[in-house]
Amino acid sequence: MIASKKRRIPKITISPPWRSGKLSLESPDSWTGYFRKRIGAVPPVPENEAPTVRELLRNLINTRPLASQNLVGECIVVMVDDHTRPTPAARFLNLVLDNLEQAGADLKKAVLLTGLGIHTPMSEQEMI
Repeated sequence: MIASKKRRIPKITISPPWRSGKLSLESPDSWTGYFRKRIGAVPPVPENEAPTVRELLRNLINTRPLASQNLVGECIVVMVDDHTRPTPAARFLNLVLDNLEQAGADLKKAVLLTGLGIHTPMSEQEMI
């Protein structure tokens, strides 16, 4: 069961690499969203997949392992896809959250941003 409450989304600024520099992107002050609190346990990662995911989290590309970073007091935003996408994101989210917590992140203040993939239906030609 999930409880929801609508509130303003905290200001989010990201600076991804772009060409020879960085691009700065900020969320609008007007953004609001439904913040959900899960009531109940998060399903565990299948045991045959967990070691691989843990190893990948320890060996990130061009950065230190997630759990070794100092995230105390930082604003944490985790972006995931929605349930209509055929990815295993939901199965591994708890391992990512564990790593964030090990790095000092306050998960009670973290934002889970769902990429809803809102778009018009694809035509048959677009699917080919």
